[in-house]
Amino acid sequence: MGTQKISFQITSRKVANDNGEVYVGYGFRVFDENTDEELFSADDLSREESSVMELIELIRQNDVCPCHFMDVVEDFLTLLCN
Repeated sequence: MGTQKISFQITSRKVANDNGEVYVGYGFRVFDENTDEELFSADDLSREESSVMELIELIRQNDVCPCHFMDVVEDFLTLLCN
């Protein structure tokens, strides 16, 4: 059985907050390179694309297993809110 290779894709979409203000929210999607299956996605994590890019780089550097992506995202959001 081979090693799973994954790829990341930054996502963006226009989002309206509770006050009706529209902004661009950035997130990411993760795919299995062999099957093209989407393994994980998270939208509207930050208004800053660079923050999401840093998060992806941390995930890559630490070789995080896809089953733990949600935990990492939750920690990321907690840090942004504090």
